[in-house]
Amino acid sequence: MSAATNPKTILFLSNLHDGQLNPLLHIANAITHSQPSTKIVVVASELHANRIAETLPTAVFCPLQTAPDSVLARVKAGTFTAKEVEGPAGSVVTIAKNITSIMPSPDIYAAEYNAVTATIETYAPDVAVVDFVFFAGRNAVANKQIPFFCNVAFAPLNVIREQTWTATWNNPSSATGFGVDMTFLQKLYNIWFIVAQSAVGVVHFANLAYRVGKVGIKFYDLSHRAIRRDARGIFINTVSEFEYPFPPSENVIETGPLVSSFDEKDYDTWLDGHETVVFIGFGSVTKLDTNTVQKFLSVFETVTQKYPSCAFLFKVGHTVDDIDENVIKSAPENVRIVGFLQSQLATLNHPHVKVFASHCGGNGVHEGLYFGKPILGVPRWSDCYDFAQRVQDFGVGLRVNKAIPTIEVEEVEAKMLRLLIEPQFTKNATEMMKKMRKSGVQIAVDAIMKN
Repeated sequence: MSAATNPKTILFLSNLHDGQLNPLLHIANAITHSQPSTKIVVVASELHANRIAETLPTAVFCPLQTAPDSVLARVKAGTFTAKEVEGPAGSVVTIAKNITSIMPSPDIYAAEYNAVTATIETYAPDVAVVDFVFFAGRNAVANKQIPFFCNVAFAPLNVIREQTWTATWNNPSSATGFGVDMTFLQKLYNIWFIVAQSAVGVVHFANLAYRVGKVGIKFYDLSHRAIRRDARGIFINTVSEFEYPFPPSENVIETGPLVSSFDEKDYDTWLDGHETVVFIGFGSVTKLDTNTVQKFLSVFETVTQKYPSCAFLFKVGHTVDDIDENVIKSAPENVRIVGFLQSQLATLNHPHVKVFASHCGGNGVHEGLYFGKPILGVPRWSDCYDFAQRVQDFGVGLRVNKAIPTIEVEEVEAKMLRLLIEPQFTKNATEMMKKMRKSGVQIAVDAIMKN
């Protein structure tokens, strides 16, 4: 039967925060517009219910229960502190924190696995699109033999590179903070880091496999190699021009940044009154204390002395209620501190925004480059180090060496000034913008519908 009389049912799976869910919702939304007869089924945290209802009003939503003390629940409640997952680049502490932050307990894993399995049995999807780090979801679709695509919202080299000696020696591992120009000693450390990372992961996964096996779940191979082998396609939300060299693969599909539609007028009108603005935003997870905000105010003061026409829009998120009110009130006229913005995309799209200071999460850094803004990278954890280093290596910005809350005022102000004054950064970011826009969500839609 034709697709018109027998529409596909497509299952979308994500169990973590907005950064992981957003690309999947964008793909699903595009399918509902181009293929309205296709049934969309979404499995995600119950905490995303309102967002999914707004984005995909015709979709079937199957909520996952989210533990009150989980990272996602506390991010949504504004009680999560990034200190729980952050750590110095290239440390085993960083590895352990990040693996445990995204890895559910055996009980939660089993509950998520059973929920996805029940959804598959109820709706019989023709194909699934699963976020890479939704391990229980990947396990369920594999065991049920559902053809699946995997979306990778972080630096793709960590997943798609072949584990050859040459690739391992020449390419920095995730969260090391190294670039491709590693010294000999850094390459040695990189090898040690990969071994340590593998050891931590093996122990964690072995325990998980044993525990869930006892309740009758066949544990699927969750390795990167298995994804490259079994997935119909691996969507990478970037472009090859913003990644270190990797071997070509038929199932790697470059979507570029999956930027949702937005109203260009949904920006803070304060921007209209300032011709040169640095926008500072560190995502939904980062919590800033009063001391850190004071450090940034010192940065703004010095930059203003050397670049008098510059102004600063500082989005502090949930932290706005924790910062000393007097510090916020003491901000000079050319500094605006806000908790939230109506639209970060509309803000980055504004022509007066010249530089974007970011924690370099996958969504943020690609949104900045999608609009051609040079980036000042202030990485916090895990893949933030990867993207911050790529920003510097590809000449579209600079990264600082000390993360929040230990930033050095002198380093931040010096690098911010360079981005404002030296034209090559804006030129390179503009060129990268063109490359970021060459792909798009339709590539993912076509791949799924042709499955």
